Amino acid sequence: MRINKILFIEILAIVLSMCSPNPVPVITLLSPDSKVCHMPEFTLTVTGSGFVEESQIVFNGTAKTTTFVSASELNCQIYTDDIPTGPASILVSVTSPSTGGGDSNELTFNVRANHSFTTPLQLTNFIIVDPLICREAVADVGIDVSLDDSIHLVIGQGHYLSDYGPGTGDIYFTHSRDGGNNWNSLQILPVLYGYLPDIASIYECIFGIFYKIPWAAGHASDLRFIKTENCDSWSIPLDMTPDAFTERFQYKLITDQSKNFHLVYRDSNYDYIPNNWQIAYRQSNDGGTTWSGRFNVSNNLTPTHVIFPNITVEESGAILVVWSGEEADVYNIKFSRSIDSGLNWSVPVRLSNLGGDSTLLSPF
Repeated sequence: MRINKILFIEILAIVLSMCSPNPVPVITLLSPDSKVCHMPEFTLTVTGSGFVEESQIVFNGTAKTTTFVSASELNCQIYTDDIPTGPASILVSVTSPSTGGGDSNELTFNVRANHSFTTPLQLTNFIIVDPLICREAVADVGIDVSLDDSIHLVIGQGHYLSDYGPGTGDIYFTHSRDGGNNWNSLQILPVLYGYLPDIASIYECIFGIFYKIPWAAGHASDLRFIKTENCDSWSIPLDMTPDAFTERFQYKLITDQSKNFHLVYRDSNYDYIPNNWQIAYRQSNDGGTTWSGRFNVSNNLTPTHVIFPNITVEESGAILVVWSGEEADVYNIKFSRSIDSGLNWSVPVRLSNLGGDSTLLSPF
């Protein structure tokens, strides 16, 4: 008899637990909470409390297919058809099934007609250079947003006293951790001469590449690499192209989701052959400490100019490179792809078909 009583109590507890009412959901945050009407589809994250596995996000009156992350987070996909074609205020809520449950409070998702921008904020205070003394002054900017949403900025300021120098140049660095509202004081990086910087970052590890000008005949330029892991101290500059001839806007540095670093640049003396113009590629898998050898992307068989390389990496790891290449005095956009970390590249494909006296094309 005692055993039956214990069994009854256990069964009763299970039944009561199954009949416990769902909590009433409460939502406190939408991410994002606004979009421009012509933007592509996106994932909407709803934060709150009291969510259950059967809870659904209700967007503009329509219950969406919802992913349950936890009792405090849900997300769903919002498609272009879900967004009005003009400005609007859309109500978002969460509904949970009975027993209990019900509808949450509502938050507003705003659809804007256009992007909005803040008032420009001056970050530098460079002095004006006397044009009778200095041939040219440049202030070039590279910007990157790391995975923790910090904004990193490098600024190159260079002055030339003649076509081939000598001159002076500095690379400055600053960063913001609040979306650009406040910025750290400008740092001058420990470089002898630099301009035209670019930057790529992962969390608080910032990777910048800049030009080094030896002021030799032909105005040859080397790319140098410098990094930091704390935004304060910087590594010794690494010569990335000791035998290359590179010029303005002739390289690109990026990172991928696997925390690898990719560099593509123009080299006019590939394999130490004068006027052997090629698009070259290098990769680092250890935060820029060591780099792969040089790989030929363009594979030009005859002397021809190549300019303005650009690069991106797919989620699959495929590396995509585009550049502008010359054929019979005409520049067209070309493309090549590698699926084995840059070891081998597809035969370049011409993406444009301009003829006659065309202007230089840039794939940026």
